Amino acid sequence: MKYELLKKEFGRYASWACWDSNDINILPDDHTPKKPQYMFVGLNASQAEDGRIWGNFHYRHRGGKDGNLRDAIMGTKFEGAYLTDILKYPNEPIAHRVRSHFKKHPDELKQHFDVFYKEITLLEDVDCMFVFGKDAQHFVEQFMKYMGNDVKMRRIKVIPLVHYSAPKMYKRGAYREHLLNVIEALQLGM
Repeated sequence: MKYELLKKEFGRYASWACWDSNDINILPDDHTPKKPQYMFVGLNASQAEDGRIWGNFHYRHRGGKDGNLRDAIMGTKFEGAYLTDILKYPNEPIAHRVRSHFKKHPDELKQHFDVFYKEITLLEDVDCMFVFGKDAQHFVEQFMKYMGNDVKMRRIKVIPLVHYSAPKMYKRGAYREHLLNVIEALQLGM
């Protein structure tokens, strides 16, 4: 993994699946154990604008459900996985507005896909890409088609997940149960 370059270019938009169990706002640092072979992908970096390095997915805000993700991953083999979004802008938390934007401006997707490919390349060792929700899955599918026969991309296992902020995931522990069921079904082990 090319950590320093990844941090410089993507630290504002991404993070690592490492949290303090008491305070979600505490960020991973350079010494936090990392597992770049596992990547969790959301739709767009809607909360990365606070400027904190590795701050995405580590933000307590009104309506945010980053805690569901933390509670699901902590204590599993995916703790330390890379967290990012396939689209780095627009800074829009409403998924249907994001899809609407790119439906009107499909030519902008190439730039996003090229940036996402660079991010994966800097990680070097991605084996599994877990994708949060149908909207992110839509764009990841488009990205994989865009990549065509790229050998590096074809070897990555893409695994769809329900989004951790979906209403049916509000019950404490529901998202962890979902993640563990997916892991078990795919025989990925803990």
